[in-house]
Amino acid sequence: MERDPHRLLTAHEVGEQLSLAPKKVYELPIPRVQISKGRMRWMQVDVDEFVEKRRQAPQVRPALAVRVPAEHPARSAAVMAQRPSQVNEGK
Repeated sequence: MERDPHRLLTAHEVGEQLSLAPKKVYELPIPRVQISKGRMRWMQVDVDEFVEKRRQAPQVRPALAVRVPAEHPARSAAVMAQRPSQVNEGK
């Protein structure tokens, strides 16, 4: 369903679109229209532009280098020999 870009929105409607409380909408730097004393409205096109200007590409972090020690054959055999007795002792 296509939205009318010139539709006037309430603070509640803008808040729903941006997942904000309606009171927080008044703090955003989005142009608004004063309908009467105490009644503000926001145009859909301005809300869309606000969101588009703040879009960011995901931050890609470099992979952490993990050093994996090479296995020592004699040590591996000794560890493997100890494992069954350690498992029995833990019961």
